[in-house]
Amino acid sequence: MITADQEANLAAANQRAKFKQDKTNPHVVNIEDGRLMPNIPGLRKHPMYRVYAGPKTDNPSERLRWLEGQSRAGKAKLVNSKTEEDTFDVGTANADEMAIFAIENYGLVLDTAKPLKTLRKELMAAAAAAEKQTEAAGADLA
Repeated sequence: MITADQEANLAAANQRAKFKQDKTNPHVVNIEDGRLMPNIPGLRKHPMYRVYAGPKTDNPSERLRWLEGQSRAGKAKLVNSKTEEDTFDVGTANADEMAIFAIENYGLVLDTAKPLKTLRKELMAAAAAAEKQTEAAGADLA
């Protein structure tokens, strides 16, 4: 049961959230004249404004030039270029897949009759040993 005070506090919090300025990108810029405005949810969604991450001391013409250089697609996203068959996940692999992976990558023969947990430990130990060996070889070159 919500009391009247709690309901008033919720209404006030919702009202404050409508006008809360974004802390990471505090400004939006008008795409026609380069005016800076606070980055609040209402202006962020407005079609005439874009989030502005440039210096706020720039004059309006420099802000418009900054806008021209920005992509409309948004921030670039990192895409994993490996395909599904290229990746190997120890957590989801069965005993046969782990045995094949160990032979191909580490020259280690695993007993597939052992429990999966033991096979994972052995495979992780082989990976750690190979990494340590690679680091030692790199240190010898330096």
